[in-house]
Amino acid sequence: MKTLKHITLLFVAVVCLGLASCAENQLQKAIEETNKMMPIKIARNFEITNVTDDGQYVVYRYELAENIYDMDQIRQNATKEAMQQQLQTMLQSNPDGKAFFDIVKESGRGLKFEYVGTPSGDTCEVTLENDEL
Repeated sequence: MKTLKHITLLFVAVVCLGLASCAENQLQKAIEETNKMMPIKIARNFEITNVTDDGQYVVYRYELAENIYDMDQIRQNATKEAMQQQLQTMLQSNPDGKAFFDIVKESGRGLKFEYVGTPSGDTCEVTLENDEL
């Protein structure tokens, strides 16, 4: 009976590792596909330049021209609540985006939105933990 319990526990552990590995592979492929579309222009001199995985977060990097956009204003407006609201709006209207964020959630990652001003390199970051997605 003990042997059966050990075999069952081993099987469950292997399945869990396989599912985690599957989510990791799906995430890496989704990031690669997303980066093929980069840069994505949001507005004049404001674009998403790439998406990366730092192990804890899937990071969206935005670059914006400081001669047009005020980084202090970005900091003021780029709140967790604003990002969650924008994310919810996007997920309702974009099935492909929803599939991507489902993969992010399954992989246990959060999201990080990194705004980088050019030319100074001044940054502003907003993070959403996995349980906030």
